[in-house]
Amino acid sequence: MAQQSYIKSLFSKLVSAGKKSLSVELYSHLPYDLEAFYQINPSFCSITWAHGDLSNFAGLSTIRLCKKLHQNSTNVIMHVGGKKFNQLEALTTFQKMKDMGVKNILAIRGGPILKTDNPDCDFPYGLQFLQFLRKEFGTYFNIGTTGYPIGHPSAADPVKDIDYLKEKVKKYMHSQKLYQLNK
Repeated sequence: MAQQSYIKSLFSKLVSAGKKSLSVELYSHLPYDLEAFYQINPSFCSITWAHGDLSNFAGLSTIRLCKKLHQNSTNVIMHVGGKKFNQLEALTTFQKMKDMGVKNILAIRGGPILKTDNPDCDFPYGLQFLQFLRKEFGTYFNIGTTGYPIGHPSAADPVKDIDYLKEKVKKYMHSQKLYQLNK
């Protein structure tokens, strides 16, 4: 199993070599033909976090998929929403990911797809989740975030929203907006 690369370093190497990049997002609770997936040979793969019993960490579909991808030397970004965690759960979970060799995190608030929020959640906003991870793990994880280039749809103040976005983005950002080029 090859060492995982930090995504920021991987992008720098690809850009300086003039190479194109392909990434794939996998939903960890769905079955995949990984042999076919490996033939695509993506630069990296984002895995969405499937919440479950954290006391059975190794049994979580997210962790099982991550281990399979690591064994095939696929760079992984763990796509994790903070709305499901309290501080102790987050600390324990991310320490276990660190112990597994995970280096890349896409830390988000978590949207409406998370049908039930953790009533003990300590991270109702993505920025709080990012600040906690940075404080607890320093620079070990390459932590990226998501953002809306024209403002979050539920933002009361678009100018203040841009300030939050600037604070969130330290390594990299994924945009959650698509543009219609034909308009």
